[in-house]
Amino acid sequence: MGGGSGGGDSYDAAYNARIATIMEEESARGGEALAWEQTYVRPYEQAMMAGNQQIMESNLSLLPQQTANEKARLQGQAGLLSSVYSSLGKHDIGTAMNTATADMATAFGARDKENAMAMKGLGMTPNSSAFQANQNDMTKALGVASARTTARQNTEMRNLNEKIQGLQI
Repeated sequence: MGGGSGGGDSYDAAYNARIATIMEEESARGGEALAWEQTYVRPYEQAMMAGNQQIMESNLSLLPQQTANEKARLQGQAGLLSSVYSSLGKHDIGTAMNTATADMATAFGARDKENAMAMKGLGMTPNSSAFQANQNDMTKALGVASARTTARQNTEMRNLNEKIQGLQI
């Protein structure tokens, strides 16, 4: 007789006995594994859960004080940042433009003197030419306008940059 090959009405007692023995051994090993888990693993897991519970409760008890400390810190920073930000970017644009005008007038005054001396050296009278005066006036006006515009733009950018830097603190 074959070793448990199915399909027929035959009964193999030796095969069935071997299978029954294997099943009993596996069942015994399962019981041993369960006993080992109950003896060693479960107590460890329960101790870990109890320890984690204590840690969480301890952390939760600290939370109100940590929250109060952080709130105070943030409020202090907000006040500081507000005062710093309000003091930034207060450069007066009008003053910058007027300073640029004065600088240009000084520069053109020196240039006019140099031109007059150069023209005298060439034997020309600096005041005799209406065209020369007109050219000087136009050059001065252009220089002053350019200086005032540049001063205004630079001061506006300086104010803006200071405020941006103040926000990045």
